[in-house]
Amino acid sequence: MAIGSGTAMGWGALLGFGEETTWGTKATATNFMEFASENFKKAIEEEKIESLGTGRAFARRVQKQVNVEGSLSYNLHPVDAIKLIKHALMGTVTSAQVGATVAYNHTFTASDMSTITQRGLSFEVRPDKDTTTAFYYTGCRVNSLKISGSINEPLKAEASFIGRDATTGAFATTTAVYSSVRPFLFQDVTFRFDGSIASMTTGSTEQIVSFEFEVNNNLQNDESARSLGNSVLTALPPGQRNITLSFVQRYDTTTAFDRFTQGTQGAVRLIFDTGQTIGAALTTYAMFIDLPKVYFGSVEGEIGGAEILTQNVEATVIGDTTTSAGNDITVSLTNSVTTYA
Repeated sequence: MAIGSGTAMGWGALLGFGEETTWGTKATATNFMEFASENFKKAIEEEKIESLGTGRAFARRVQKQVNVEGSLSYNLHPVDAIKLIKHALMGTVTSAQVGATVAYNHTFTASDMSTITQRGLSFEVRPDKDTTTAFYYTGCRVNSLKISGSINEPLKAEASFIGRDATTGAFATTTAVYSSVRPFLFQDVTFRFDGSIASMTTGSTEQIVSFEFEVNNNLQNDESARSLGNSVLTALPPGQRNITLSFVQRYDTTTAFDRFTQGTQGAVRLIFDTGQTIGAALTTYAMFIDLPKVYFGSVEGEIGGAEILTQNVEATVIGDTTTSAGNDITVSLTNSVTTYA
């Protein structure tokens, strides 16, 4: 059959990833996830060598450094693809059983780069249901992770990656297994603001219309991350972690504006709770994102018509050296998985 005469459909694609034991050495995919889109790619820079003595035509073409990047969009889920959060925070995770139930609490803390997250991730993408061939992307680290919520939608997650190399091979499995639990939805969201995480109660709850939260690791992949004798990266360290939060809120008071102009320090907790119980336990599938030290960087609103007035809040997130050992973020999760170590 002539190349290009077949037809592969996106609905037949599969994607999985594994945690590497050595950075850049392929790990078999053991974590599979439903996704909305992926855009992994390998580029090899090339150059036509300019030289005299060969006429008007270029006589030589060479390949130079390898660049691997990718992005992945999916619905945020309380079970599937959770290890991407661990690798986005580049820290550690502790897990504990909830009493004698089948529920487990997991706490993800941020770090410079833990022993596990130093090793990176390997992704396998099988684009065609009628083949076992997959694209392998190795040595991947999470450059950024964005989580957003809007009315009448599932919560969205988008991760970007920088990798070391890519090749092809056999897909790890022909049967990808997913959790039966539903993804987080807009009605699962609770937003809380208070002086500190410890002081938060139900009275700290404020209503918002939408939000966007992002962790950016600012991975360093310029010339200094390369070495003579190698076309691929030989290092991929993180720069300073930058966390941003923005949200839209109905305008009914100057409180948000006052927090901005007065430089009020506060803390934010984003709660996503499915309300779905874990087995026979009273505990539900839920996630908490705690930002212990937050300032409102700007509060903007405008009157453009007769509709409901809203205000856009841009928050600045920094590390809290007083109450949380310098952490700028902690993510807590409750589900039926025993460990994410």
